[in-house]
Amino acid sequence: MKKILFLVAASALMVACGQKGQTSGAANGGDSAATAADSLVYEGQLPGGDGTFNTRLALAQDSTNGFSLTETSTKDSAAAAPKTGKFEAVQSKDAKGFKLVIAQDDVRYFLQKNDSTLSLVGDSTLTPAASGMNYDLKLKK
Repeated sequence: MKKILFLVAASALMVACGQKGQTSGAANGGDSAATAADSLVYEGQLPGGDGTFNTRLALAQDSTNGFSLTETSTKDSAAAAPKTGKFEAVQSKDAKGFKLVIAQDDVRYFLQKNDSTLSLVGDSTLTPAASGMNYDLKLKK
C-alpha cells in the first residue's frame, strides 16, 4: 500500500510544472481548485536565516516530474516568483523522499514522513534536522 501511495505522490510531482513558459490559472488569479486537482499541494512555515517563510510546494501528478515552489517571508508580504523545475524520487536506507532541482547550485531534499507530510532535509541521506525546528509541509486538502 505504501508503494502505491509513494508512486501516486511521485506521479503528482511530475504534473506540477510540465509546461514551461505558461503560468497556472491560480497564479493568474484563476481557480486554485483546478490547480489542486492535478497537483499535490503541500504548505507550511519553514524557518530560515532571516525569519520564517510561508512555503507552498506543488508536485505534478503526471509524467513531467514538475514542481512549483513558492516561498514568501512572513516579514515581507510580497510574494516571490515561484521556483519551478523537475523532481525525482530518492530513497536512502529506510526513507523515501524527493529531490527538487531548482538550479545547478540549488537542490532541495524533502523526506516523505507519511502520506500527508513532507519534511525539508539537508541532503540525500534524508536525515531529519537535529535542530528540533519544524521543517514540515502538510498536504493541503
